[in-house]
Amino acid sequence: IQALTQLRDNITRKELIGLASSPRAGLRLLACEAAHAFDCHGDLDQMFRLLKDSQADVRAAALRTIGLLHIYEYQGESVAEIIAPLTRDPNDQVAMTAAWALCLFDPESGQKAMEPWLFNQNRDVRIFAAAALKATGKYGFPLT
Repeated sequence: IQALTQLRDNITRKELIGLASSPRAGLRLLACEAAHAFDCHGDLDQMFRLLKDSQADVRAAALRTIGLLHIYEYQGESVAEIIAPLTRDPNDQVAMTAAWALCLFDPESGQKAMEPWLFNQNRDVRIFAAAALKATGKYGFPLT
């Protein structure tokens, strides 16, 4: 997916909407990667729509894109408030990615959401959570 985004210099809104609206999850993932790669701040409505996608990978990718583009408000609502419910997503990867993103927008709430994952029974979950927390940099302190 990243290689495909490197083949282009930009993406139009129409193309991004087409990818984000595709019935194929891989193309919706590509929309998330393209939005990040091409710094599509004006097209973030598509990423917020993908937070409700049926595929966990797509929800996690949309969260990463929103976090990496550092958008603090969307349609008058705090991004932290929008993504906070996703910290309770039934998919572990989505929930931890939401906790990572929440750390960037509301460090205290994000750390609180991340903490249980750091003590999870599953070693792989703990490793993923620790890596996600480390990736928050100063926003993960004092947990980091």
